[in-house]
Amino acid sequence: MFKNKQKIILLSAFFAGLAARIFLLFTQTTADMGSYLDWGNRVLNQGLAFGFQGTYFPLQWQIFAFCSLIGKITHLDFQLILKTLTLLFDAGNFVLVIAILKKLKGNPLYSLLYWLHPWFLIVFSLGYVDFQLTFFILLAIYLLLKGQKFSDYLWAGLPLGLALLMKPQTQIVILAVIVYALFDFIKNRKLKRFALLIFPAALFLGYEIYFFLARLPVKGFLRALIILPYYYLTIQNVKPQLTAQMLNFWYPVVYFIREPGAPFYASSNIYLLPFVKAKILASLATVFLVSSYAWLVNKKNERPDSGSAYLLIFAFATTLVPFLMTSAHENHLFLATVLLIPLAAKFGGKILNLSFQGLLVIQFINIYLIYAYDRIGLALQKYYTYGFRTILAGVSIILFVLVLRELVKINRIQNYAGEDNPVVEQDQ
Repeated sequence: MFKNKQKIILLSAFFAGLAARIFLLFTQTTADMGSYLDWGNRVLNQGLAFGFQGTYFPLQWQIFAFCSLIGKITHLDFQLILKTLTLLFDAGNFVLVIAILKKLKGNPLYSLLYWLHPWFLIVFSLGYVDFQLTFFILLAIYLLLKGQKFSDYLWAGLPLGLALLMKPQTQIVILAVIVYALFDFIKNRKLKRFALLIFPAALFLGYEIYFFLARLPVKGFLRALIILPYYYLTIQNVKPQLTAQMLNFWYPVVYFIREPGAPFYASSNIYLLPFVKAKILASLATVFLVSSYAWLVNKKNERPDSGSAYLLIFAFATTLVPFLMTSAHENHLFLATVLLIPLAAKFGGKILNLSFQGLLVIQFINIYLIYAYDRIGLALQKYYTYGFRTILAGVSIILFVLVLRELVKINRIQNYAGEDNPVVEQDQ
């Protein structure tokens, strides 16, 4: 039960954050908003099977189509409709973060970091839709924390499956679930964890059947069969560059290999090793590290049914991908920053908290100065040179490593619901 003082603070902060977001409904967004409208109209005009062209996944396209349809009916602006819908998911995320903190016996006031921090506010302001898939990932974690019966895993897989149909960031989460289930089966000979994959597999299969049947008369058997898996498997080819404005491991690489005065760009198809492209090497390293971390958690986990293990694995995987993978965009750390909040609240180590807070500040500075539209931002933007960004990227790399290191140090995971003193390693 939350204390009355905490309730007052949370309610007051909620209305303050809500007021800020209502104001931000009408602010300038990125150019992606135009793409969202175009994708939604393509679905309305051509149907999902023929209008869909990848980048994001089918359910997200359908959401854009829904918003476009509402706009046509009401004559309201598409941006306002989409951002209003995103606000509903945003508020749901806030509630779920509080609920997860309650399950973990963490300080519920940590949820204010999500609701009031400038990083989360500016991501909302610019019209990113990451809030939507984040809601389903948080819901899956909450359901896993509630119980560990077969049915709990089954129903937790439903929001996970919906997230898989939205944006590519969920792919690494699904991979982590598969690897963790395999390790747990080898260790404990239990199939229960695979129940988490039933709904994702069923939902994907349902869409695959729809795409196949709709496209079969026009495209033929093979092209109709492979179209949806193709978009999932070739997502790295959409913008094949080492980094797309994400201050990660690849940013200094691009800075030093590009020609003086040339655009800030380097293809992810360059060869770092004989016959091995950068994007392939990054993918292999990412899969290896996520699999290794899942093995570590499973090996050290005294209660293999712990739902909190998934929170830890998801946080590690979604933090690692924007740091190490090629083609990472400036918003791709969003999901990880939400998942790290309950972990920072529960474990409370100085290094974890300070590194996490530092990452939030750098992410905010980066995205704010890239898309500045107010007078202060526009005045500062001319000083935000590629050289300065590379320095920030260097600091960001150190903070990434520290956060990942702290997640590795948390090597004894239990279901913290009802436990006031979990056994963990942390900095005092």
